[in-house]
Amino acid sequence: MSPVPPIGRPTREQVMQALFLHLQAIADFKTAGRRLKLWADVPPGDQPAMFLVDHHEKSTPQPRGLPNKLLLRANVFIYFQSGTDQTVTPDTLLNGYLDALDVALAPDNVMDGVFSLGGMVDHCWVEGETLKDPGDLDGQGLIIVPLNILLP
Repeated sequence: MSPVPPIGRPTREQVMQALFLHLQAIADFKTAGRRLKLWADVPPGDQPAMFLVDHHEKSTPQPRGLPNKLLLRANVFIYFQSGTDQTVTPDTLLNGYLDALDVALAPDNVMDGVFSLGGMVDHCWVEGETLKDPGDLDGQGLIIVPLNILLP
């Protein structure tokens, strides 16, 4: 049975699949998925890796007769090998991934100045603390970026 969202609203799955495909294109990821794996389960040869997971959501009531606003809260996990060469700065790789993510989430709705995933959502943006581990000690880099996705 196919879910039927409120009129004018895409399904959660449509939104997450479209966002995943959009984010997958920010780098040459060797592994990507929507089912999170521990970095220990993603061998160095399978990195860089990107995972998109959505584990939280919040529904906000609207005036009578209108569907609730739905806020999906997702996380983007990026694993990468920064190596153990002490003459190389691991932050360089990390910053490159974050800059590419910023570009991917740049406003596509010029009128409103928001990233709307091609009009599919009201707004998608980074909000909250980003965890950054460039891999200074062991060469294993990790980034976790919190995303909010507001559905109409």
